[in-house]
Formats: sequence, C-alpha cells, structure tokens
Amino acid sequence: MTRMGKHRWGTLIVLLAALACAGTWAAGQVRSIRDRSEVAKMTEKMKTVCVGRFLVDIPSQAEVSLSREMIDGFDIDSIEEDESDFRERIASREAEIAAKGTSAASKGISGMLEA
Repeated sequence: MTRMGKHRWGTLIVLLAALACAGTWAAGQVRSIRDRSEVAKMTEKMKTVCVGRFLVDIPSQAEVSLSREMIDGFDIDSIEEDESDFRERIASREAEIAAKGTSAASKGISGMLEA
C-alpha cells in the first residue's frame, strides 16, 4: 500500500470517529430536550404532601401512600395524649417492669428483665 493510501485510511478513520461522536452528542441532546419537556409537563400542577416534618411538592397526578414507620422490626407509632395521661402511662409501665424484676430476682435470674 502506498503512503497516500495509508493517509486516506487514517483520514477516513478519524472522520468516522468524529461522526460517531457527533451522532452520540446529538442523540443525547434530543433525549435531554424530550426529558425536560416531560418533566415540565409533569410539574405544571403540583400538590404538597407532608412527610414527617417535611413538606414535599409532588406532581398532582402522583399517588401517595404513606405507611407506618418501622425501625429494626419495631413499629413506630404516635398517639396524642396530654401530660397527665403520659405520666400515668409511664408510672404504670414502671410498676409493671418493677414487678417483673422482683419476681425474676426471686427466681435467681437477677439483672435480666423481659420488658
């Protein structure tokens, strides 16, 4: 192959690589424009949802289902009560734990309580 033939092949390869890069860039731009228009359409109408202590704006057509909270297998539940009811509930629970502790200590299993 002559030197001129090798030069043409090199030019052709560089040209094809440039076209491939330009095509990839153009496809990305088209996809980006389409994505922006879809997001704009979805966010035209928003609604605010309370999640814990945060207010989150979501598209109005989004379906929201909030479930109970759970951490390490324990359900997190909230109840509304005034301070006197709270103190009464705590005193009752302390008495219950103390009673279990006394019966457990009499059986010789001191220091181990099942709450």
